[in-house]
Amino acid sequence: MKIKLTRRRVLAGGTCLAALAALGIYGQAYADADPVNVQLLSITDFHRQFAPPTGADAELPGPNGEKLTVGGANYLAAHIKKIQEGQENSLLLSAGDQFGGYPYESWEYLDEPVVEAFNTMGVDVSTVGNHEIDLSLDYLKRTVDGTCFGEPGVDSCFDDSTGKRFHGSEFDMSSSNLVNAKGELQYEPYVVKKVTTPDGTKIPVGIINGTVTGTEKMNSNYTKEYKTTDLVEAVNKYAAKLKAKGVNAIVVNVHEGAKPKNPDAPYNGCEEISGPLMDAAAKISPDVDAIMGGHRDGRFNCSVPDPAGNPRFVIEAGDRGNVVNEMNLALDPSTGEVVREESTSENHAVTRDIEPDAEMKKVTDYWIEKGEKAAASEVAKNSGDISRKKDDSGESTLGNWAADINLAASEQTDGGKADFGLVATESHKGATSLNGDMFFAKSEYPGDADGRVTAFEVWKAYGFGNPILTVPLTGAQIEAGLEQQWTATKFAPLGVSSNVKYSFDADAAIGDRVNPADVQINGETLDPAKTYRVSMLAYTALGLDGFAAFKEFKDFEKGPHDQWFVRGFLKDNPELTPSETDRVSVK
Repeated sequence: MKIKLTRRRVLAGGTCLAALAALGIYGQAYADADPVNVQLLSITDFHRQFAPPTGADAELPGPNGEKLTVGGANYLAAHIKKIQEGQENSLLLSAGDQFGGYPYESWEYLDEPVVEAFNTMGVDVSTVGNHEIDLSLDYLKRTVDGTCFGEPGVDSCFDDSTGKRFHGSEFDMSSSNLVNAKGELQYEPYVVKKVTTPDGTKIPVGIINGTVTGTEKMNSNYTKEYKTTDLVEAVNKYAAKLKAKGVNAIVVNVHEGAKPKNPDAPYNGCEEISGPLMDAAAKISPDVDAIMGGHRDGRFNCSVPDPAGNPRFVIEAGDRGNVVNEMNLALDPSTGEVVREESTSENHAVTRDIEPDAEMKKVTDYWIEKGEKAAASEVAKNSGDISRKKDDSGESTLGNWAADINLAASEQTDGGKADFGLVATESHKGATSLNGDMFFAKSEYPGDADGRVTAFEVWKAYGFGNPILTVPLTGAQIEAGLEQQWTATKFAPLGVSSNVKYSFDADAAIGDRVNPADVQINGETLDPAKTYRVSMLAYTALGLDGFAAFKEFKDFEKGPHDQWFVRGFLKDNPELTPSETDRVSVK
């Protein structure tokens, strides 16, 4: 359903046309001229989603309660081209998180496939989402700029679907509130694009971009390298600067969002929408004419009063390429202002009932095939099963291996090797980082054979794009974390590195099953008063899988990310032998 604003914004103060003309921005000021249309298309949270999704991710509630089958880069590109037909002034915006998620091919090739796909779709501007900087700011800048490292074609700068070397993005990256540790902006805060009028002159449209506040504290990022400032303050600051420069059409494109209360709400609806984007919209300057969000995977199309009481569009276009928002803003050619009551907004479902885009299909087919070949390659050999199967104490060979990996990763921190490593082999809530096994026998994965470990097999087995943190914890906090393996309904064992041994009393009351005297670290009894450096995934350290005791840490050292470290570790240690399951015992 297309929505239209019902009232034009009342300008605060007059507009000096002579001054604007002197800037070369506007042509003749004619009061009765038709508005000039600029089409803004918004996508968000693509998450490397080349192939059409399956299951619930492929379903979208339709306007009449029916289920629509949606998604896939080839269909997304086809819908975008269809919506752009006949439009002289069209801009395609991404509200962030084109990176992140689990499709293998983009992970393997450093998100270069996503950049090529976005170039092919014709993305004009993207904000920096939290997942763009999962690995580091340097990673994002290098990927977007097309900067090679190591051996081109082997370590980076792979040949793209045209046979040419990767050259980086053809779109602008921008964020108004992403700063380094010194407080310096890392990207331009806004992008100004020009819209062509019938007489050939240009009207500027300012696009202020922003990153979700608190990105640096999210489990996939956790870092001291950068920080995000208050999103509303940043947007208002740069809206004022754009106005001072004579830019009167201003939109906001941010990686922050909201959601409808009803998950099955129509994708074009605006009923019971709540979340940080709506809170921000109530505070963002009236100089901003429209707000496009992301991050929360919400689907809505709203008209919301700005702080001056005048309506403006606030939208979010779902995730994984299942929705495209089309916003048509009517610009007054004499002032460059948005005529809000003549503007419209509509969310379009990315259905699969049209012909896939041939140009995009060439890109996706190339990278998916290339990814499949890489996934089937051998990265290690194993002499036995390294699996999630647990014994009576909750110990498993995969849990032991992952805990040892975390300990090894700590050697890359400033403080060097930690006292021990641990891993949550199950979660009391949320996700788990152990999602596959490395059996000795041939698996169902392509390219596998007895005793052979493929790239995909190990990638599936451990990790989900988290940094491995080393955090200081007292012996008392460690004991409390060990006690939290048990709840009234579940046993979620923690795997520990090979330099740890402990026992527990399965018949004791929950919360009193581990005696510090029965915990040995490097052959020494756990001291409740002593501080230890413990290496684990950020997800676990932040208590997101239910181990609240660990989130009491006061400082941290960031190590490498899980799956990237594992890949490098296996290059130096390609022979895998299952551990003995003798680290944990039951009294």
